[in-house]
Amino acid sequence: MATKFKIGDKVVGNAKASKEYSITKTGWKGTVLDVSGNRIRVTGGHWVDPRCFDKVAPKPKTKTYSVDEAFILEGYKAAGSTMKGKLKKKFPDLFKPKEIEFKEYFKTSATQDDSNEAFYIGRGHAPVGLVNKCLILQEGVSVKVQKNGGRTVLVFSKEI
Repeated sequence: MATKFKIGDKVVGNAKASKEYSITKTGWKGTVLDVSGNRIRVTGGHWVDPRCFDKVAPKPKTKTYSVDEAFILEGYKAAGSTMKGKLKKKFPDLFKPKEIEFKEYFKTSATQDDSNEAFYIGRGHAPVGLVNKCLILQEGVSVKVQKNGGRTVLVFSKEI
């Protein structure tokens, strides 16, 4: 009778193993070291019946790598549109809009040219009739409106 195993296969004892053996019983794991007729020699030098063991499926190999966010973002700035699309697809979390955390204060009198805030109160750049009645968002900033505890909340995010 030919065996279903070859040298190097990883094996695990099945329910039959506990009935036949005291060491290489159910759940015992080892490697096939030799195959001879209807017997296999496993780790520890034990010759056993191959019907008492199942082959352990190999774990799929996965690629893991770490990336420096600053490096990718710098490359993104210099990349063409095709490469930018590929980078966004490969690293979607990196390109999600980031919520803006405000300082304890912000410049209410800032102009579009000198503000590094997410928004400023519309004075000089406000549409007709909306001077001091609107907020003007900086380039790349978006706002999301949420309801929270009976209040309306504005969440500002900056796109990369």
